[in-house]
Amino acid sequence: RGPGGMHMGAGLEDLAGFLGVDEATLRAELGTKSLADIAAEHGKSRDELKAFLTENAKTALAGLVADGKITQEQADERLSDFTSHLDEGIQEAIAAEV
Repeated sequence: RGPGGMHMGAGLEDLAGFLGVDEATLRAELGTKSLADIAAEHGKSRDELKAFLTENAKTALAGLVADGKITQEQADERLSDFTSHLDEGIQEAIAAEV
């Protein structure tokens, strides 16, 4: 999946590390709670979560540009789309994607 896909741009391992939990715990929590709620329960603010996810998306997109898979213009467009949907995305439970 692209930067807007699974876990809003972050891999499960990276997201678990950010939250200070193991992957199994995160996977279980994702089945019933939104990412924003999970982050709050683990002492991370909404702004910290959004900054983490945005940085992960930027890194993933930069890699795609460096590999020649997308243009910088496409990366900029995808990042804009990602950030414009970030608030609603972290409020939704993502059980279907786990």
